[in-house]
Amino acid sequence: MAKKVPYLVQKGHSYYFRIRVPAALKAAYGRAEVVEPLGRVSQPQGAIKARELAAHYTAQFQTQLHELGIEAIGPAARALRSNTDSRSSARMPMKNSFPLW
Repeated sequence: MAKKVPYLVQKGHSYYFRIRVPAALKAAYGRAEVVEPLGRVSQPQGAIKARELAAHYTAQFQTQLHELGIEAIGPAARALRSNTDSRSSARMPMKNSFPLW
């Protein structure tokens, strides 16, 4: 089975690029997601095109969010930020911690 590629969707024999539009930009784009046909390409070719388009749209979204004064952070940074905000500065040792040497 082929590995799932982000932003790449197959319908029938054609591949499509699909990315969610950030909530703050939905009004400007007039839709919740951008979908572009990639045509009848192979899965590896579609994966390459999908990654290129993802880089393009991600940069475009970040630029537009910056112009609106909105800080754009990805899901990994958002998760890290929420984890560090909820923890106290004093760390308690783990119950079953082992030395790492």
